[in-house]
Amino acid sequence: MGTKIFIPKMGANIDYVEIGKIFVKKGDFVKRGQILFEIVTDKATFEIEADQEGLILALNCKEGDEIRVLENIGFIGLSGEEIPELTKKFEEKEIVNPVEEIRVKATPIARKLAKERNINLEVAFRGSDKIIQEEDIIYYLNRLNNETGLIKKEKISIKKKKEIENLLWARDCIISSVVIQVSLEKINKKINEINGDINVSIGDFVSYNAGRIIGNFPKINAFYQSEEINYYSSVNLGMAVSIDDELIVLVIKNADKMSLSEFLSDFKRKIMDLIKKEIKIEDLQGGTFTISDLSSRGVFLFNPVINIKQSAILGICSPIETISRDDSGKLFLDKKLNLILAFDHRVIDGKYALDFLNELKLALED
Repeated sequence: MGTKIFIPKMGANIDYVEIGKIFVKKGDFVKRGQILFEIVTDKATFEIEADQEGLILALNCKEGDEIRVLENIGFIGLSGEEIPELTKKFEEKEIVNPVEEIRVKATPIARKLAKERNINLEVAFRGSDKIIQEEDIIYYLNRLNNETGLIKKEKISIKKKKEIENLLWARDCIISSVVIQVSLEKINKKINEINGDINVSIGDFVSYNAGRIIGNFPKINAFYQSEEINYYSSVNLGMAVSIDDELIVLVIKNADKMSLSEFLSDFKRKIMDLIKKEIKIEDLQGGTFTISDLSSRGVFLFNPVINIKQSAILGICSPIETISRDDSGKLFLDKKLNLILAFDHRVIDGKYALDFLNELKLALED
């Protein structure tokens, strides 16, 4: 019997993936390690490789399919080798139009969607000799909507679905937030004092120092569940980045134990891996506290959203010009950053959150 082609387990919270680009078809000869297709999760895109050399005896999926993790979708083996029957993605059903005797074929999903939207398949697809798919129904609806002046509909990806699920978790929180300002001049002075040729941005410097002090505030590095506060044993800093208009959170493990150069090296390596689509699933999992850095985006204030199984998130805003007074009482123009800590009030109260921000301010300015 041939070797199974299946969707590997990608993480504890990932049950389904979406099939991305497919590079092979039934009958193709492949070598061990050759890329068969891509899979898309809520975190990233991964490549599935052949486990052995041989012919693609079966490949029961198409681009855009949503597949359950560990599901068997194909086989690799020798020509003529018998394989078990795969689970059918759909069953063809024939409907005979009683008036014109036109035979229309459609998948169960397409029929369900057509029924929900009150579409008569025999009328809408009269004369079609293809099997009507879900996307055919969506295209037909989009065409109708455009004809009636409505905007078209677009099916969201599994990655976006998972992101929405994670964000909806925040609705169960009791969310509050506090904001403080830190001096950009003092931050830049400390950055300039750093020895060596390390290229440090404002966001990098704030994030590193936040990770360094978070161990002093265990409730920041925790989450609420079933009337209990669950504390993490390590500080794994989630760094939210935007790549190709998608928000991805890269996780820096044990950030509180790193030097600045180690922190920056690890973070930049993960960004390059993400750009090259070589990111590992473990670099996207296990975050205990998240930072959303908008310091270069011209954003002066925003509401960062707490990630699932976390109690807080730090938002870094862009510099704003303020008027300050020096020790002699003279007024001067000073640029400052707003730092926002959004937190789950079931775990953290306002004073605790402010104490964390004040210690972070001290680390950045003094």
